[in-house]
Amino acid sequence: MLELRELAQDVRDSVVVPDFAEVVRSGERIRRRRVATTIGTTAAAVVVGVAAIGTAGPHTRSTTPAKPVPAQVYVDAMIPVDSHHAFVPQRDENGVVGVSFTADGGRSWQWTAPPPNTRRTDSVDVLGPTTISFGGYVSDTSGRLWTRVEGTPTTGVATTGSTSRQITAYVNSAVKQAVPDGWTARSLCENDTACEVYAVDPATGAWHPLAHQPPTPTEVTVDSAGRMWAAKRVVLPGDKPSCALSVSTDRGASWSTYPIPGSAGCVNAPSTTSDGTAYALVATAGATDKTPGVLVSHDSGRTWQRQALGMALSDLYVLPDGTMIGRPPLNSPDPATTLLRSTDGGKTFTPIPGTAHAAGIERTVTGAYAALVHPATGGMNAARLIVSDDGLHWSQIAMPAR
Repeated sequence: MLELRELAQDVRDSVVVPDFAEVVRSGERIRRRRVATTIGTTAAAVVVGVAAIGTAGPHTRSTTPAKPVPAQVYVDAMIPVDSHHAFVPQRDENGVVGVSFTADGGRSWQWTAPPPNTRRTDSVDVLGPTTISFGGYVSDTSGRLWTRVEGTPTTGVATTGSTSRQITAYVNSAVKQAVPDGWTARSLCENDTACEVYAVDPATGAWHPLAHQPPTPTEVTVDSAGRMWAAKRVVLPGDKPSCALSVSTDRGASWSTYPIPGSAGCVNAPSTTSDGTAYALVATAGATDKTPGVLVSHDSGRTWQRQALGMALSDLYVLPDGTMIGRPPLNSPDPATTLLRSTDGGKTFTPIPGTAHAAGIERTVTGAYAALVHPATGGMNAARLIVSDDGLHWSQIAMPAR
């Protein structure tokens, strides 16, 4: 989800290492201000990095008919799925919340009312192209039919790449030994030390804790080979990093954990090439080596070698063929900087067309790439969403009228 309420600093030096308590406090302050439309990528998400890897009990079902988008709405977030599908939580001029949905790249939008007794849009999460969780309900019909989620509401911080956001998950007490096929792996931190990996059922919207946990998993991803990666990225008092990478080859049933050298600080959860090489973007906060770089592993995380980058990045993803795509830090001196690509292992980078002013890169629930574009002029209403299914060719999803 690309939150529109909470633009703040995403990056310390080149990659953020989240202060989870501050993220929670910031979220509460911003919700109290409650402006009509603001843009952000810190409390971010594209349901990003949601890593895709049930049968529901008795539920309450409620039908809400789709209808045209109201004439005047306030956009609270933009949640892309792929180059065709996206959800936009919004409020109309009377403060009534709802969700707009497109299946044709923004050429047309349908608006649906929220589930019963839902009054806020900050509980929206996307679990699939037409599946959305909202205020304790889940819908696999783009919001036309809602089913009650069975679970205990649990508020925490979810982190993917350089972005963190506060969410409310509905946690089911049924512990899972591993992430079942078709479910997603998510991490949630109730504070900066109480983090767990969950298996999320897209059919019911419930979050199930895994029986075996890596240490303090602040971020979790799944690569194309099915390996689950969990990154521990915690900065202790005195700007001292406490960081590690864990990997599971059995869908989270067991984990192997490898510490990150102190000279490197912390890293994002890796992305991998088609031959299994893993690249983890290095943070500089707390690190003794401040030069831009990545850690590279050819043996599923057992050993890592530091590889220099030609420039600092706040996000980095590696495509199957080894092409790198990234974004300079938000405090870059050039506000018009585009997303970048490298085909020489990160030595040099060139602009990706159609991505000027992109605030960052996120992965969606389907594995697509997305970025919120915020031009230097035009204010909040000039914000737009760009999406790419392959990381290299980007198209804009036109937002509902606002």
